[in-house]
Amino acid sequence: MRPSPFKSPALIALAALGHLGVTISLICLLGCLGLFWLTRRETHRTFRVLLFAGLLAAALVALFYYTALWDVLMSRISSSALVVSGVASPSITQKLTQQAGSLDVYGIHALALALGLIGVALASACGRAHKALPGLGMLLLAWWGGTLLSLGLLLVANQGVRWQSFLYPALCLGAGPALAALWPRGRAARVVMVGLVAFLAWYGLAFWVVQIRDYLH
Repeated sequence: MRPSPFKSPALIALAALGHLGVTISLICLLGCLGLFWLTRRETHRTFRVLLFAGLLAAALVALFYYTALWDVLMSRISSSALVVSGVASPSITQKLTQQAGSLDVYGIHALALALGLIGVALASACGRAHKALPGLGMLLLAWWGGTLLSLGLLLVANQGVRWQSFLYPALCLGAGPALAALWPRGRAARVVMVGLVAFLAWYGLAFWVVQIRDYLH
């Protein structure tokens, strides 16, 4: 899991050219991942490469992209933080409750959320047990940490990022170790694993069909 000093800036810059919310989520993820790498001696060089790649990508994107959209960007940021006169702003608890309640709106089933969390614990424990760089576990921890960090935007704005969509790949990656742990535990466990995968696949496909059917109709 060592970033290339040549490919990483291009990949980070490409991601930063997308939706502003995705860019914020990506910065939070890379910030957490860099912090984890900084705390381990064997990944100090990896951290330096990531830091160089991130700063170079940020400079290029800011110079050639965001300078042309600076007024639009500032207007968007300021408008998201404004509170309508005479209307009380929702509390942070209300905002977080609303965010958590919108999981089904983005097609995230509670089962996928549970499997993703179990996978984080298993991947992290496996890395520590073998005294090796827990690559997947560290990535998943950074992904979840970055997602939680992105919710901090709600402290200064009424609208947050679409963290549910950004978290979805981490749920899929985390479900792998969780489901793999069931496979060696006999025929009954394998039947359960196949059933879980089939249900989640059906749920995701049904959500995709409904979204296409109802979008802007």
